[in-house]
Amino acid sequence: MDPGLQNNSLDTFISSVVVNGAICLAFFVLFSIFRTKNKYLYAPKTSLKSKALAPRLPESSLFGWLSAILKLDHDQVLQYCGPDGFMFLYFLRQNVFIFLILTIIGMGIILPINVTDSDDINGLNKTTMSNIRRANSVIVQ
Repeated sequence: MDPGLQNNSLDTFISSVVVNGAICLAFFVLFSIFRTKNKYLYAPKTSLKSKALAPRLPESSLFGWLSAILKLDHDQVLQYCGPDGFMFLYFLRQNVFIFLILTIIGMGIILPINVTDSDDINGLNKTTMSNIRRANSVIVQ
């Protein structure tokens, strides 16, 4: 392995996290700005003629919509999205929960296995699959 690649793995990871985090934050802020300007596109049901069926408008502040979304209960989601939308959102939430649990368990198992026997490797390259040495295997023909 090239020693230069071994030493800059952590720097490369940190720089990619910073760049992608900045891009994510920029898109998040742009969405928050455009959401308040284009109510017809981002909140079409709030302009219904029947005020009983229309959901109430979230706060007009830049990030006021976050608290409104987090405070929605199941009945409101069912009323505004219908049963199909409710089940889709419920399915997504359950998958996120399952993914997080399995990721924590998987990383707790895989990372210690990959980090073992890595005296000559530095940085994040210790945690890669290429760190595991191959056993001398006999090819059977």
